[in-house]
Amino acid sequence: MATVVPYRNPSALVAYYCAVFSLIPCLGVILGPVALICGFVGLGHRRRNPSAKGAAHAWVGIILGGLTTLANVGGIAVLFARAGGR
Repeated sequence: MATVVPYRNPSALVAYYCAVFSLIPCLGVILGPVALICGFVGLGHRRRNPSAKGAAHAWVGIILGGLTTLANVGGIAVLFARAGGR
């Protein structure tokens, strides 16, 4: 069961779910960076404890969390740039 749901690596699991829910507009501002950080913590835990599993969940958190963080920061920057030009 640990290969499907990495219950021995909670950081990787949190990273995965935060990354998925960061696709919801406005939630991504907070959940994207959380997924990114938890993903790196989960990878570190996996390296120290190979039996913990969860590398794929951690990578999804890192990649998707990073992308949603960039998209949200970019969107906020565009909003401020447009508001400042008026």
